[in-house]
This record gives sequence, structure tokens and C-alpha cells, in this order.
Amino acid sequence: MTALERKEKTEAILQAESLWDSVSDYEKELLSKRRLTEKDKIKISWQSENIYLLLWAINKIDLLDLPIEHCNIGEMFDLLPGPFEPTQDYIQNATVRSKPEILDKLDLIYRLHWAARDANLRNQDIPGDIDIEILQEWHYAINWVTYYNDDWDDIQTDT
Repeated sequence: MTALERKEKTEAILQAESLWDSVSDYEKELLSKRRLTEKDKIKISWQSENIYLLLWAINKIDLLDLPIEHCNIGEMFDLLPGPFEPTQDYIQNATVRSKPEILDKLDLIYRLHWAARDANLRNQDIPGDIDIEILQEWHYAINWVTYYNDDWDDIQTDT
């Protein structure tokens, strides 16, 4: 199957499962492109960290350690429906973590992100081997989970 055929099939499945309206404008733009730029590919690759946090939020990942190492994409794919598989059962069977647990994680991520940015501004090492790029993606996703902004493409990570 060609890349174009995969994109068309992806769009058809999203529409058939009534998920197309949940696809962000940027994601729709990606699906409309004949060829992705290097910048697009890099941005897409970082989405794995967003997905990792979202999987934690729906109890598919038990423990969300500190953002030190990149998520294992292979293991993560085992926790998701396969390509072109129906998603309705997966979505209906997802259980969201408790509000206090999510808010505690939001607070921790916010504080870690602030400390990492502060260390960068002071030309100091980031404490605890924290990977600020992973942290940035987790902050983005947890802000979306907690309704910082409903539009996935416009989430802010202020600290």
C-alpha cells in the first residue's frame, strides 16, 4: 500500500467511525500532503511522547516515571488498536484516571518544566537528568487532558 493509499484509508476510517471531527487542523493538513517535510516528520515523531502520556491518562500505562528516556514506541503500539482496526471498543473500554491523580501529575509536570526552563536560563544543568523535550510534550498533553485549551493545535505550556 502506498503512502497516499494509507492516508486515504486512514481518512476513510476516521470518517466511518465518526472521529474525523476530532482530527486537528494540523493533522488534516498532514493527511492532505502528498509528501511530508522533514519538519513534519520530526513533529510527528515527537507525538509519541504525547500519546504515551495520554495512554497513562486512560490507564493503559501503569506508571509514568520522570521524563528521562523516550517512550518505547514498539511497546506503546501494543497498547493501541492496530492500523486500520476499529477503535470503538477501545475508546468505550478506556477508563480515565481519577481527577486528583491527573491533577497531581499536572502539578509535577508543571513544576519540573519550570525547573528545567529556569536551569536553561541560568546556563545550569537540568536537575535529575530530565529531558526537557520529552517534558515539553508531556506538558502539552497533560494541559490538553485538563482542558487548558480544547484545540489540540493551540495548547500552551506556560511555566
